[in-house]
Amino acid sequence: TGSDDENGVVMPASIDPGSTVVLPVTVRNNTGANAWLHAWIDFNNDGVLNNATIANGGERLEAARVIAPVNTGGILREYWTGISGTSVANLTSHANYPNNPNGSDLRSNFTAPTDWADNMGQRMRGWVYPPVSGEYTFWVSGDDETQLFLSTDATAASAALIARVSGWTSPLEWTKSSEQKSVKITLEAGRPYYIEALMKEGTGGDNLAAAWELPGTSTGPVVIAGQYLAPWTANPPFN
Repeated sequence: TGSDDENGVVMPASIDPGSTVVLPVTVRNNTGANAWLHAWIDFNNDGVLNNATIANGGERLEAARVIAPVNTGGILREYWTGISGTSVANLTSHANYPNNPNGSDLRSNFTAPTDWADNMGQRMRGWVYPPVSGEYTFWVSGDDETQLFLSTDATAASAALIARVSGWTSPLEWTKSSEQKSVKITLEAGRPYYIEALMKEGTGGDNLAAAWELPGTSTGPVVIAGQYLAPWTANPPFN
C-alpha cells in the first residue's frame, strides 16, 4: 500500500515476483524489560501463520529478535563547578572535562535549572527519538555561551554544531539571535540521534534549554519533552 500498517512496517507500493524488497521496521522498546520482534509472511493469504521458518517450509522470516529496552523519559545533565569565564572553551579546556564532573542528574525534559550557580559549566546529552519522519528545526537558549550539537546517527562522533548562543539569553528566549535556530534537519521516526548541549556560566543568571518544531506543524519552538529523550549511557542498548 506504500503506507505504515498497524505493526510499524512500511510497505512498498508494489512487490514484483522474483525481486528483492527491503521492508523498514521501526521498533522502540520502552517497557523496561526485553521484548521480541517476530516477522512472518502470509504467503497463501489464509490468515494463519505457519511458525516454522521459511527455510523449513514455514512462513516465519527468522527466529525472534531480542529488543533491549531503551530508558526514555529524560536526559543526562552533568556539571562542573568552580570554573570561571563565560566561554564554552573555558569548560572544555578544563582538566576535569569531560570525564570528571562534580555531579550529575537526570532532567525530565531538555531544560537545566535556572539561576543555579555561578562559575560553572554544564553538559546535557543523550538521544532524541523523533516521533515522525520529516524536517525538524531546533533552537537553543542559554546564559552564558551555549552550543547545541546533533548527530546524523546515534554516535557522538558524528555530532555537529547546529545552533548556539554567543552571549546570553533569558530563559526560554528563542529569538534573540538568528544563530539560536538550526536549519531544517531531516530525521527518521523512531531512530536514536545523539544530542548534546554545552553551556558555560560566569556570574549572574544562568539557564539552558533546547527546543524543536515537528514536521508539518507551525508551533514554533517547543521544549523537547522527556518522552522523546533517553539519557546518555556508556553502553546504550542499541549498540
